[in-house]
Amino acid sequence: YTFFLNVMIPAAQWPFHRWLLDSAIAPTPVSAVMHAGLVNVGGVMLTRFAPMFSGDVLQLILLVPAVLSVLLGTGMMIVQTDYKRQLAASTVAQMGFMLVQCALGAYIAAVIHLILHGLFKAALFLQAGSAVRRYESFASKPGRPALFWNMIGGVFALALVIGIWASAADDGYQLISALVLGWALFIAWRQLVTANYGRVTRIAGLFILTGASLAFAIIHSVLHGLLKDAVVQGAEPPAMAAVLTAVVLLAGSAAGALIVRQRFAWSGALYLRLVKTGEPHFESVEERPNYLDQYLTQGGRQS
Repeated sequence: YTFFLNVMIPAAQWPFHRWLLDSAIAPTPVSAVMHAGLVNVGGVMLTRFAPMFSGDVLQLILLVPAVLSVLLGTGMMIVQTDYKRQLAASTVAQMGFMLVQCALGAYIAAVIHLILHGLFKAALFLQAGSAVRRYESFASKPGRPALFWNMIGGVFALALVIGIWASAADDGYQLISALVLGWALFIAWRQLVTANYGRVTRIAGLFILTGASLAFAIIHSVLHGLLKDAVVQGAEPPAMAAVLTAVVLLAGSAAGALIVRQRFAWSGALYLRLVKTGEPHFESVEERPNYLDQYLTQGGRQS
């Protein structure tokens, strides 16, 4: 249990996630290094010491805080308006998914996740100063063309899910991996294809999406080849654990869509609760920099 605490705390997992949210006030380069290195320590430790508890009941217990962290981090990311806090909440969710991978015995996938997360999140933090939130017009007024292209994207995403799952149906993690990749494909399709109007822009979006998918497949294949002999693959837990994890994650995704729309009383209340949960501790935020007090005091004495 002590070892798992040492893994969960640097990975900012529930209920130890607040330190990462408070760290959003740090300078952006510090945040980039922190999210690219420090938060990955838990996954590295868990992978290195995997033979100690592989197949043990502790492997299943790890699923509980990991899944809760995925749901909580995703919810806080949805409702946050501050860009750096969005990234911090996203890290909580991504590290939770990394622990889900470890709990299901997919240590190679977890290490690949850590590598790509470090590069991706550091790049996002370093460009935080130029980030601008864009609201696409199709999101507020979805017409028939948008619905048509969304349906095509949904068909492609569903085909990807079925194809990945069928390739290794006996692997419990493969189900969750298929769902995540299918959902990612659908979101990317909406952003790159559905959101564009005109034949040229949609063709450009298709080319970008195809290129990104090929790049991901190549990078994943190369990293898997390099890590397959260096990382010990853990024992797979019961298939029911993977199925329940997938059901909870899907239910959380559906709840997230309802929270954004706030069409129900409970979704509005949950929205406000997530906003409050994502706010920093009062002590970690200054109304103004403390060093100004020294100058104000010195100025008053001189006058």
